[in-house]
Amino acid sequence: DCTFTDAQETLWSCRNVLVEKSSFDKGDYLLAHSSDIRLKNIKLNGNYLGQWGRNIEVFDSEIHSRDAFWNTENVSCYNCTLDGEYLGWHSKNLHLVNCHIKDADLAFEYCTVHADIRGAVTSVKNPTSGEIVADSIGEIILDGNALPPANCKIVTRK
Repeated sequence: DCTFTDAQETLWSCRNVLVEKSSFDKGDYLLAHSSDIRLKNIKLNGNYLGQWGRNIEVFDSEIHSRDAFWNTENVSCYNCTLDGEYLGWHSKNLHLVNCHIKDADLAFEYCTVHADIRGAVTSVKNPTSGEIVADSIGEIILDGNALPPANCKIVTRK
């Protein structure tokens, strides 16, 4: 059990990291440029979690981040709360399993995503590929800037 009260730019360019039962406050750019990461039971208050990261797994955690998983590859979150303005921009293979997403706006821009969301998404912008299923989606923005193949399937659950 660790608590980091000023975790800005912590654990950059790391490989093979396991973090359990820890709290990060002011955790801007936590685990940037890092790979092969496992996070279990963490709480983050900070921006840009895992930016430019690869092969990240997050379990049973609470993430409050303005922009989580930006430009990441192979991220899986299980039983997590993801609270933030942007989610998964420029990402490839983002998997969200039994997650609670709060306040996401312009989610999934320029990413490959496979999301089954129980609840509402404020907006989705220019996803690249994959599938997004949600109870409701407020706005779908496809403004011509979507990256190829630009064939993401977006479905509202009935």
